[in-house]
Amino acid sequence: MMLEEYHTFNDVEDQELRAWNRCAVAFNIAADESIELMREYLNQFNNAARTDISNMYKRIKNDGYEFTRAAVSRRFNALPHEDTENVTG
Repeated sequence: MMLEEYHTFNDVEDQELRAWNRCAVAFNIAADESIELMREYLNQFNNAARTDISNMYKRIKNDGYEFTRAAVSRRFNALPHEDTENVTG
């Protein structure tokens, strides 16, 4: 795949979920394509975003993939979402 085909998740407002998604894409690029393409993917982000991705990687490494995935999912599911904010009962 071309670098431009990989999602950057710039539209994801939640910083933790955005970092999780970017980290997942980086891992998949490294596994499916090459380390060099993964570096290109990561280099398109600014320093703050790369720090977020690095911190997420460290969190996954320290806490484990499943635990971190569950924590990110729980936190995200607890946030108000655009499609449910204006629901009336």
